[in-house]
Amino acid sequence: MGRITDLQFDPNDPQRVIVTMQVQPNLNIREDSVASIESQGLTGGTFVEITGGTAKSPLLVAHEDQRYPVIRTKQSTFAELQQSAPELVAKLNTAASRVNDLLNDNNRRAIAHTLANLDETSQVIARRSADIDATIASANKAMANLTQASNDLRPALDRVDLTVQKYGKVADDADAFINGDGLAQLSDLIGEMRRLVANLTQASDQLNRQPTKLLFGDRRKGYEPK
Repeated sequence: MGRITDLQFDPNDPQRVIVTMQVQPNLNIREDSVASIESQGLTGGTFVEITGGTAKSPLLVAHEDQRYPVIRTKQSTFAELQQSAPELVAKLNTAASRVNDLLNDNNRRAIAHTLANLDETSQVIARRSADIDATIASANKAMANLTQASNDLRPALDRVDLTVQKYGKVADDADAFINGDGLAQLSDLIGEMRRLVANLTQASDQLNRQPTKLLFGDRRKGYEPK
C-alpha cells in the first residue's frame, strides 16, 4: 500500500524519529488512524502498520504549518513487550517464590494430612449415609408434628386470649367501682343495714319483755297531779 521514503531524527526531540511515507492516493487515511512499527516475528523484517480509522472520521490532511499530513503513532507490540518485560519477570519471580513457599516440606505434609482427613471423612459419611437419611427424615417428621401441634394449639390460645380479655373487663369494672361512687354507695348501704338490724334487735327485745304491748298498747297511766 506504500513505502518509506525518508527517516530522520526529530530536531526538537532526539528520542523521536520522523518517518516519511508514500502511500497510494486512494488509501484514504482517516484522522483516527494510528501508525506503528511492527515486525514479522522476532527475527523478521519490520514494517509500518496503519490500524483503526472509521468511515465517520474525516480524512487526514496537512495543516497550514505542515508539509505532509501527520498521522498519530503508538508503540509497537514488541516495544510494549520490552517495556513491560521487567515488570512481568518480577511478577513471575514473586509468583514462583510463593509457589515454592506453598510447596515446601511442611506445607506438603499439611496438605497431604488434610487430604487424608477429607478422604476419611468422605468414607465415614458414605458408611453412615443411611443413618443420616434417617435423621433427616426424623427431623422432617418432627417439624411436621410441631406444625400440627401449633395449629391444634391455636384455638386454645384464642380461647385463653378471650378469657384474659373477659378478666381484664372484670378488673376494669372493679377498678371503676372502687375508684368511683359505687364504693361510697355500698358503704352507705351497709351503714343503713346496720341501723336497721339495730332497730329490729331493739324491737325484738321490747316484744320479749312486754308481749301485750304489741296487742293492747301501753295501758300504764302515769300519775296526773290534781
